Amino acid sequence: MFHRPFAGRAFESLSLPQRAGVILGTLFPRDLAQWSLQWRPQLDERFAEMAIASRGRRVVEELWGRYIVILNGRAGRDHYVIRDCSGHVPCFTTRCGQVDLIFSDIDDLVGLPLGRFTINRRFLAGFIFSPEMAQRECGLNEVTELLAGDCLAIEDARTRQFFIWDPTRVCRGTAVENVDGARRALASVVQTCVECWASRYDRIIHRLSGGLDSAIVLGCLRRSCARPTVICVNMHSDCAESDERVYAHLAASQDGSELIELPLYPRDAVLDERVLDLPKSARPSVSVLFETLCLQFHNLLAQQYDAEATWTGHGGDHLFFQSSMHFGAIDYAHARGAVSSFWPAVRDAVRLSGMPYWQVLWQTALYGWLRAQWRLDASKRRRAIFLRPELSRNIAEYVEPPWSSASADLPAGKRVQIAILAELLNRHRPIPGQYAPQHHPLLSQPLMEVCLQIPTYTLLRGGRDRALARDAFSDRVPPQIIARTGKGTTTSSLMHLVRRSASFVKDLVMEGELIREGIVDRTALEPYVAHGRPVDQWTVSPLLSCIVAEIWLRKWTAAGLRLNGAAAMSCGAAHQ
Repeated sequence: MFHRPFAGRAFESLSLPQRAGVILGTLFPRDLAQWSLQWRPQLDERFAEMAIASRGRRVVEELWGRYIVILNGRAGRDHYVIRDCSGHVPCFTTRCGQVDLIFSDIDDLVGLPLGRFTINRRFLAGFIFSPEMAQRECGLNEVTELLAGDCLAIEDARTRQFFIWDPTRVCRGTAVENVDGARRALASVVQTCVECWASRYDRIIHRLSGGLDSAIVLGCLRRSCARPTVICVNMHSDCAESDERVYAHLAASQDGSELIELPLYPRDAVLDERVLDLPKSARPSVSVLFETLCLQFHNLLAQQYDAEATWTGHGGDHLFFQSSMHFGAIDYAHARGAVSSFWPAVRDAVRLSGMPYWQVLWQTALYGWLRAQWRLDASKRRRAIFLRPELSRNIAEYVEPPWSSASADLPAGKRVQIAILAELLNRHRPIPGQYAPQHHPLLSQPLMEVCLQIPTYTLLRGGRDRALARDAFSDRVPPQIIARTGKGTTTSSLMHLVRRSASFVKDLVMEGELIREGIVDRTALEPYVAHGRPVDQWTVSPLLSCIVAEIWLRKWTAAGLRLNGAAAMSCGAAHQ
């Protein structure tokens, strides 16, 4: 097993006794009451034996954090690789002859006799349809990803993957329905998780968007006993819907935090030939591509403050449940049936969704009392716009998130929460060359589990999205942010950038590999790329995905679908 040297206290390599394995990452106790600034994991022989005997489940039950675990059992014949449920550390696998290679960065495999890769057309079609899909397949047929919460078991030379952390099991546990109890649990768990992560850093850049979730993280950081230095950054653009500086100032000024304003993208930022020089990866990523356009800009700030990480509020929408749907009433009827206390949930659902009472009651009866199956894609309303017909068939089923079949007995709101959480947990990709890597403290196992245990009608009580979180952190977040009903978006800024790059995008896509491979329909794409037809809510995501997938594909085909160039070692492992 090879890994690059770790700087600071945010990541470490922990060896288990008797050559039983190694843990790369950051660990905290699953029982949050045990944690203190002096806490250290006790990875003794007994722990190692139980971890191997349980195929890694003991690790997930006793510890949390961000990590990759590699276990060796039965005199080296059995091996288990576990990716923690936050999905922070990437983990992929491929084969080289009779050797299973486990790696985080495919460039680490440069120089190995891997042979020629082949393109997974179905995956790329799925990516264009749903760029945040959680799928073990990758853009290369020969590479498989371990998803968040996944275990790779290699037993007697036979390989299989299964989920070692399953949110459907969490949802079936004891529900936290009492509003006061849920509020206290949520406030306590978020505060402790932020405290744990804060203890691993001395200097943090915090992306303070002006929204609720990043303000909650800052409010908890303010109360942290570790007290790292925090520099807040708000990234804005000239588009009104992405300018939330007034709210960011309110959050920062509450405790006198320094706030730096930066443009979302430099004024001269464009897509051009330089994007083809980015490192190759096992799968494309929209966020990675557009983050790299302002990387130098933000690295200068991180270097100026010698920051160790860039924190965000990512995950709050999914965990605290930002929704304008009527799931509260449906889930209440699913859990309790027709009882007198049902009507407040209906009023909340009507207020939140804006639907008439009769429609809320009809759907509540159908999906709550009668327990008809809620179609997960009904919440997304995605369309296979640019794909060739033969690849668009059954594409919605292909991109269904993991755990979807296992969640069929759960109420509709929880099924949706699990689905969007699956996309979120498998979205994170390290930004190549980023000086202060991104960290999302809300994506912590204890917090994910408590939010899954709280019913949607409690999370949405009063007919407001993220209602419980608004109440739980009203003492840590300015009231103007607590009361906000709108939310900023970067879509217009992204499209302005694409339009500024129209000539390059046209040459890239219209004569590109996606069309040559028969993945994208040229006639459907041409009006938007070649003639500037305006995009709407249905076309913006697949259009951006086409651009990103084309860049990703060009980098591989230009190299003859082989790994070339020099490699920089990062977190990875090899097993024979």
